Amino acid sequence: CLLFAPLISKFYEEPMLQSILPLFLISLFLLGIGQLYGTLLQKQMKFKTIAIRNITSQILALTVAVLLAVFHFGVYSYVLSLLTQIIVVNVWNFISGNKQIRISFFVSFSRVKQLVKIGLFQTGSSILDYLSSSIDVFIIGKWLGMENLGIYNLAKDLVKKIVSLATTIATKVATPYFSRIQDKKSDMAKYYCKMIELISMLNFPLCVVLGCFSSLVVYLMYGSSNMVVGPILAIFALWGMLVSVDSPVSNIVV
Repeated sequence: CLLFAPLISKFYEEPMLQSILPLFLISLFLLGIGQLYGTLLQKQMKFKTIAIRNITSQILALTVAVLLAVFHFGVYSYVLSLLTQIIVVNVWNFISGNKQIRISFFVSFSRVKQLVKIGLFQTGSSILDYLSSSIDVFIIGKWLGMENLGIYNLAKDLVKKIVSLATTIATKVATPYFSRIQDKKSDMAKYYCKMIELISMLNFPLCVVLGCFSSLVVYLMYGSSNMVVGPILAIFALWGMLVSVDSPVSNIVV
């Protein structure tokens, strides 16, 4: 990614990307520190610890973003705010997880061979999922300009955040719970249907309100200067319904 930064910058005709991309790449190293321990917390269903961690990291990230924005750091306010959140989450994961399972240095490829096979499939599918979900961003950023991309992302991100409120809660609990009852297919089917029902009851009314009152929502959230976002938000509200019903499928597969 670092080597391709100049080409990416040239593709979007945005020189600033050459300095922003290396900063974002720091997050890859940080994820390596705490991601496995984060999965352990989720598997053990320690949602109180996860909630405190997330709230703390988001408050600190917001504080950093506001302070840097006040001091005119521009787009770096967002970049450094995001890095702050990633640092807090992964260091927290490492400290919490290391108390239970300490890291030891041990090399045996035969022991991890099966995991690597699974990982290759997941990596391949993740890359394709990312490309399919981000192809709109690539096209708009390149051929319609960064300003239009910003307008488009305002609508898309707002719907994603609202839909994820219910979806994330349900899916985070579902994966470890389904793993415990995976031999009871009838129970899995019953709780899966209940999860779909719950997510739909929460998200569908929210999406309908977003679609019907998109102009008012945009005015309240982003101000009168961004009213062009309204029609796009209305379209994404329909997309939000489809995403919220489809997302729990992955929990069954996992």
